[in-house]
Amino acid sequence: MKKIGTVLIFFFFLQIVSAVEFDVKSEFNQGETLLAKVSGNFLQPVLKENINFYRGHVKIPIIYDVAKINNQFYIYAQLLGKEPGNYSIVIRDTKYMNGAETSEEDIIKNFTITNTTADFKISPGFIITNDSFFIEAQNLQDFDITVKAKTKSEEGGNLFDILFGDEKREGQSIDLMSGQTQKIYFDLKDLNSSVIEFVEIETEDLKYEVPVYIILEEDRKNKTSVFRFREDRLDVPLSTDFIAARIIRLENRGEQTIEDITLSLSDSLKPYVSLSKKTISKLEKNESVEIELNFSADEEEKIIEGQLTAKSGEIYAYLPIYLTFIKNFIPRDNMSDNKTVYTTSKNCSEINGTICETGEECEGQSVYAKDGNCCQGTCKEVKKSSSGKIIGWLIVIAIVIFVAWFFKSKYKGASRKVPF
Repeated sequence: MKKIGTVLIFFFFLQIVSAVEFDVKSEFNQGETLLAKVSGNFLQPVLKENINFYRGHVKIPIIYDVAKINNQFYIYAQLLGKEPGNYSIVIRDTKYMNGAETSEEDIIKNFTITNTTADFKISPGFIITNDSFFIEAQNLQDFDITVKAKTKSEEGGNLFDILFGDEKREGQSIDLMSGQTQKIYFDLKDLNSSVIEFVEIETEDLKYEVPVYIILEEDRKNKTSVFRFREDRLDVPLSTDFIAARIIRLENRGEQTIEDITLSLSDSLKPYVSLSKKTISKLEKNESVEIELNFSADEEEKIIEGQLTAKSGEIYAYLPIYLTFIKNFIPRDNMSDNKTVYTTSKNCSEINGTICETGEECEGQSVYAKDGNCCQGTCKEVKKSSSGKIIGWLIVIAIVIFVAWFFKSKYKGASRKVPF
């Protein structure tokens, strides 16, 4: 029994130390800048598109960002304009270790916005830089406030000088009038290595601790990803009547061969997207490979967000994908990047298109319909180049001149009288 109890305690402890920690306040005042830290054994990074904000059960738009600093993920969000109530941050479509097992469960953290107005807000909520920088503070109160700034640790106190205002006035505190925005400047001193520091910006009632990752240029170059998708993101509009396909490229811009690459889609995308390949044996340096994505339709209007992940060992590449299902959608030139190919089972006339005649070309989006290539734009006559005609006439004139010269030369002598 003791052995069993010891084993249970061990696995319980393993679950505790390996699970994700989500460090964020449970309560914020109106307009306050939300700062959060997520740490754990993630098998793939937390990206911006993995993070969602909700009021109750309704997803809400919000200004936010996320960054990875020393194996921890920092999130900040602007709560200005958000009404009091219950909110939550949800991290979806990521993998992490939960004890000895791999988990893909949503990571959820609840918080409340109160009826009280915060003293001030800041932007941004984290810094990654190799140069001097600033953090902007805005007074949200209807009276003057005093904002102070300092570094959190004594050993990091000499990393930068803190200066306030557009004129870089010396000092570590400044008075802000109601609604006033002011920049707090930080001038870096000489550094020998990359370092993480925290800056405290505070009033009597509110304090922000802003992480600052000062990364030297040579370290930045070493961290630059060489394994990436050529496209930054895909936005694909779809409907019930159309399916679509798109070719993308995965690139190796590094100096080493990347082997045993696997491709996977977020669960949210799997019902609507299929891949032409799920594995790539290797990518040589400066090589790229084509991947075809096929998109299916859905009857309901909605937006689906997710990502395509390429993984090789401990390196990853991500492609955010956004599918927008639109009722009675018909592809148009201004709604597509012209790299997405649409196909429909209907005739061209049923989707109010035109099959261009011989000698015409489509200006706009084309759709592969049941009865041919259907133009959703305007069919225009292909202008024939006049250079061919000019060359032809020049050849004819040259031939005429040559023939005239030939006969003139040949019969010139024959026209003379022969003497007896």
